[in-house]
Amino acid sequence: MMREDVYVADELRRLKQQMLDTQLVRQNAGVRYITVFESDFDRFVEFKRDKGITANWLRKIERFFKVDFINYVEENYPDLIRRQYDERYIVITRNLIVNFLRHLFRKYSYSSYEKYYHMFFDFLDFYTAFIETVSDVEAENAIFLKAMKKNFSPRKLVSPNKLRAEREARTLKDVSLEDIKKSIEVIFQLYLNELVTDNFTLSSALAYVVLSTTGMRFNDLQQVKVSDIDFKEKVIWGQNTKIGLPEIYFLTDEATELIKFYINWYGLNNDDKLFQFVRLDEQLRKTRKKLYTPQTLAMAYITNNTIVKKLYPLQLKFCKKAYANRLLAKGVSEPHISLLTHHRRKDVPVPVQKTIYEHYLNRYPHSDAGLREELRSMWYKAFKDVKLLPRDFFLHFQKELIKE
Repeated sequence: MMREDVYVADELRRLKQQMLDTQLVRQNAGVRYITVFESDFDRFVEFKRDKGITANWLRKIERFFKVDFINYVEENYPDLIRRQYDERYIVITRNLIVNFLRHLFRKYSYSSYEKYYHMFFDFLDFYTAFIETVSDVEAENAIFLKAMKKNFSPRKLVSPNKLRAEREARTLKDVSLEDIKKSIEVIFQLYLNELVTDNFTLSSALAYVVLSTTGMRFNDLQQVKVSDIDFKEKVIWGQNTKIGLPEIYFLTDEATELIKFYINWYGLNNDDKLFQFVRLDEQLRKTRKKLYTPQTLAMAYITNNTIVKKLYPLQLKFCKKAYANRLLAKGVSEPHISLLTHHRRKDVPVPVQKTIYEHYLNRYPHSDAGLREELRSMWYKAFKDVKLLPRDFFLHFQKELIKE
């Protein structure tokens, strides 16, 4: 945004704020509140972007405020959503915040609630400190509302150990490569019946195959460029965006063949991102909604992130669980599992006890050829001959290419 545009936007908001102040003080006498324009959420997203937040997380922030929060207010507090000329604004009160946080706590898992809780109060910090057009009265009110943060801390609401133990006891754990294979087959059958598109079918197959045989996270797959793939060595030189470190991912013969076919299908160049179906998880969710009744879907969840029943096609996050279970089943042991599942932090390269395998600490497979080959041999034990695609999968897509 140009400096002049920022100035005009600030002036416009200042005028809106001045007109609202007198009006709202009369209507909400004695109530602590702040007024938030929808454009304030956009400012917050830009603020986070300037701080270097990833594009994926920025989308989550934007959706949280501009979809989830606004929808909640519309459904539960419609009188608090108003319009000033061409823009809507929300009158945020203590009562709204209390009930919205309770809603989040009931809806999400402990870890997800914690993220959204911090996100919400981060916005209040931003509102107070960086939106210069906010009046002194509202800034003071915002400080008052922020004081509720300590009362709604996840640790105040429930013991993390208690909640984690309950979730661990009920969360689905026995995910295998057979479940991944079945997920691919379900989508492929829908494709043969012309109920889903070829792009969705091919992209979902690529995601399932690569994620469940490499241990890669879906977010990291979305960052892979064609140039990151070494077809001769059958590896992906990727990036673990969670910790900001380079990673190496070994590829099966089937995964290598599928990636080559996918590149040809989309006509990708070296500088292109490999994966071309960004909202795949959302489309998988819509596919499950078509295949199962609402009652069946509801019974499969404790919360959004705690799943107790397998519904095909599986969520992509189960690919890593299937991958880790395969390593364990084939007798791969620590610290190789820690490295092969890419569970490393910047301060501790291999998150195992320092008294175990001291010689592995501070060694990285992307730069240590000896360790890389050692890990490859361990990985081969579990994945060398794995095949997940239906037998005639490529045949059907080759026919589509010939038609074009």
